[in-house]
Amino acid sequence: VDALSAEDVGKFPDSNIAESLQRVSGVTTLYSNNEGAKVSVRGLDPNFNLVTLNGRLLPIADLKDNVTAGTRAFNFSDWASENLSSIKVQKTSLANHNSGGIGSVVDIEMLKPFDFKTPQATVGIKGASDSSAQENIRPELSGLISKRFASDRIGVLLSGSYQERFSRLEEASLTWIKDRLFSLAANPEFGNAQLPAENWYPNELKVSLSDYQRKRTNGYLALQLSPQSKLEARFDYGFSLLNRQSESTNILSRFSGNLLDVFPSIDEYGSVVQSTGQGGSYLCERTAGREKSFTDVLGMKVDFKAHDNLAFVFDAHK
Repeated sequence: VDALSAEDVGKFPDSNIAESLQRVSGVTTLYSNNEGAKVSVRGLDPNFNLVTLNGRLLPIADLKDNVTAGTRAFNFSDWASENLSSIKVQKTSLANHNSGGIGSVVDIEMLKPFDFKTPQATVGIKGASDSSAQENIRPELSGLISKRFASDRIGVLLSGSYQERFSRLEEASLTWIKDRLFSLAANPEFGNAQLPAENWYPNELKVSLSDYQRKRTNGYLALQLSPQSKLEARFDYGFSLLNRQSESTNILSRFSGNLLDVFPSIDEYGSVVQSTGQGGSYLCERTAGREKSFTDVLGMKVDFKAHDNLAFVFDAHK
């Protein structure tokens, strides 16, 4: 088992749990829009990981084009890393683990009121600037309040975080196809007909510019009770609200394959490297999208230690 404590996570300016997990040996963080999103353990696909929060299975709310994406991989960018107690990565399956973690079992343990012996109140302020978007610094806020009552037998903890991020993606692609080209010029060898052999030529040029805006809000509330030394109960609720907006501009140019050259320039690999063409199509489009995902977990856990060798655990969540 590899583990990261809250102290380890706080040493680095990670924006979410996926970026924190890259400190663990054998874990690779996969990025999306310049931010860590999913993790691969020992080279296995993220779909093979099982992710739990306080030992409970986390639901997946990964959106793509306003519908739930067909994936089992958990998107860690939904959850901030400021309010963690620890992260454990179990790379080998055990009998007492939930089934489904072929690659690994990642357990996210949140802070609890009984983790602190004295009242706590913290506020964190960070700023992030993405050079790809050429935007000003965007805020990242986090806070935590924890206090124990009734001779330390009751504890309450409330924490939350908010983050804004802008990013830009610039892409250019050129698609080549292999086919027989037509020459529209007077050619003494084959006339106005197809070239005698198939050749590679650029068929489609696409240039795109996409801007992304993301706002993430996390909240967590925990209540702990310990009326006696052998009995402890915990009630907790956590949620993640993610709003994403995107705007894209795409320019597409297609070449028909009709040549005006008598003899087009073709290299030794059969690729057209210089020619004049006629016909084709051009397209310019602008699209905009908006996505919203909400994930929440409500749980209750009761531990009763009846004897040194006998304990009862009741755990329910939805």
